[in-house]
Amino acid sequence: PVGTPIYAVASGVVLSPTAGGWAGINVVIQHSNGGSTLYAHMSGKKVRPGQTVKAGQLIGYVGNTGRSFGAHLHLE
Repeated sequence: PVGTPIYAVASGVVLSPTAGGWAGINVVIQHSNGGSTLYAHMSGKKVRPGQTVKAGQLIGYVGNTGRSFGAHLHLE
């Protein structure tokens, strides 16, 4: 449901959000292994670009923003 907490799956540094309007409110985290994780369609976020986050840290909340047809977390 909208407002469900979202936690980082791995540690890393928060990048600028993706510019794709389809993703709505989103967070991108760059990991030390060179990979990154996108969390999209959020109702709100609790982190900002440049911030370091740890695995399990609250980063935002499930939403229905961008090109979305219902509340969910798009994780990629």
